[in-house]
Amino acid sequence: EWLNLVRWKYVDLAKVLDSAHTTELDPKQTHVIDDEVELAFRVSKSCGPIKSSADHNTAFTMYIEAISFVFPQRAREFTHYHSYLNRLFHSFGIQHHSRIIEFDHAVRNQVAMQRDLRLTDYPEFEQLRTTFLS
Repeated sequence: EWLNLVRWKYVDLAKVLDSAHTTELDPKQTHVIDDEVELAFRVSKSCGPIKSSADHNTAFTMYIEAISFVFPQRAREFTHYHSYLNRLFHSFGIQHHSRIIEFDHAVRNQVAMQRDLRLTDYPEFEQLRTTFLS
């Protein structure tokens, strides 16, 4: 997933979480970014989707650390968005946390597709919030 981060594409938090908790690796994968840069790494085997606010929080914290390293100018935006998500998790009962996880997935996917958007452009995501959290 780190290649997606560098390419500014959607990052699957389940794969981020897997990378921290798996003991098995798939074979090495190589990706060429341009003529001078090639990334080679092993990919962790999937343990499944994000199922709880705790899993989401752990994965998103790791994601922020990576963003802060690769795109330091966006670190504050991601930190504020993470706080926003944590407030949503706190506001809704546990039985609705999967909806917040789906909402986050949709928001980050939209931001990845529309590069002029920021995660903190909350009014832009009102329709998604209504769809997932109503």
